[in-house]
Amino acid sequence: MKLINLETLVILGFLNEQPLHGYQILKRIRENFGYITGFTPQSVYYVLKKLKEKGFLIEKKKKIGKRPEREIYIITEKGKQEFKKLMDENLEYLYRPFFNIDISLYFFENIDKKKFWEKIEKQERNLREIRIWAKREKKKAKFPHSLIFSHIEKSVDAEIEFIKELKKNLTS
Repeated sequence: MKLINLETLVILGFLNEQPLHGYQILKRIRENFGYITGFTPQSVYYVLKKLKEKGFLIEKKKKIGKRPEREIYIITEKGKQEFKKLMDENLEYLYRPFFNIDISLYFFENIDKKKFWEKIEKQERNLREIRIWAKREKKKAKFPHSLIFSHIEKSVDAEIEFIKELKKNLTS
């Protein structure tokens, strides 16, 4: 599944729950997915535009309090069907995880070793921070959302173990 399809899936999923304006969608992505996605405001608004063009959602102007009118996005029946289809595809799709470090390891002979080890140390620190974040979020999340953070925690643990193995094998 392509990244844009994941953005489409997430956006349609939120709109399937309730109509939202663009900022609310961005806020929910940050609150609910944090580190999990690399979605940007530009990509979200691009996907919203494409979903509207395909008839998966409509826009309505709505005034909220004293604020100016905003565009509220509402999922259509066609959008609900697309959401169901993408959910099925998402559950069927199995991908080989891609790790940037694998490319660097392939060309290891060409790397400045001092820089390499500095970056590996930094990556390990970042992974440990993500693990702390995932553990904290897992405690706060309700079931089944807590399983997402458990999955992240296990994946990060595997990466940390790989870095330990990498250090052992490349320094001996």
